[in-house]
Amino acid sequence: ARETSSQPGLEEARATSTGWKEGPRISIVLTAGNREVVGALMEALRAQVYDNWEVCAAVDGAAELQVAEWQGRVHCVTRQNLDDSQALNAAAQLATGEYLCLVREGARLSPLALYYMVKALKQGPADVLYTDEDSLDERGRRERPVFKPDWSPDLLTSCMYLGEMVTIRRECFLQAGGLSSAYGAAHVFDLVLRLADGPLRVTHIARVLYHRQRMSPAAADADAARAIAAAINRRER
Repeated sequence: ARETSSQPGLEEARATSTGWKEGPRISIVLTAGNREVVGALMEALRAQVYDNWEVCAAVDGAAELQVAEWQGRVHCVTRQNLDDSQALNAAAQLATGEYLCLVREGARLSPLALYYMVKALKQGPADVLYTDEDSLDERGRRERPVFKPDWSPDLLTSCMYLGEMVTIRRECFLQAGGLSSAYGAAHVFDLVLRLADGPLRVTHIARVLYHRQRMSPAAADADAARAIAAAINRRER
């Protein structure tokens, strides 16, 4: 509550962002298989005070996005038999934004999420951005906030502390070859580890801007361990 009270009002933030002469386009990249879940995400994006965004989604048949309603804001590719990494890569190929914001299906973004990202970028360039986050319970109430530390490549070789929403400069994403299917549920973790093999400009936005669904972190432990081992092996060569 104390953290939220220090944020600007939505109209104040909207007026500030409207006054920016230019700002990068943010491409929200995700897989989509549930129409109701996707609808909730789209409503959260409709509420964003920063307006230069698009959605790039790899879509299952169950998620029939009404593209026309969003006047070109939504770009879709059929997921078919692609795994999560392949589907996200296919969706990312549709992006026109300078930055790719990778989120999970079912996520909810604060109305100020994109505003704070662009505000941070106006203060200095970044290759990767991440924010604080919390969880939603069965009734959609916020709980279990996670206030993360700033960028530490050493800590990253212990755990994927950046969280579920990671924003990556599209040029970096493409140069790294995108996401790899070799690391299962830890595909984003593996990508960030590969990016961190060299110089990387990382910005931590110390605001709770992402609300995740409650999930068991143990599900991806084995995949994460393999991604860490691969990173250490690469760096010891």
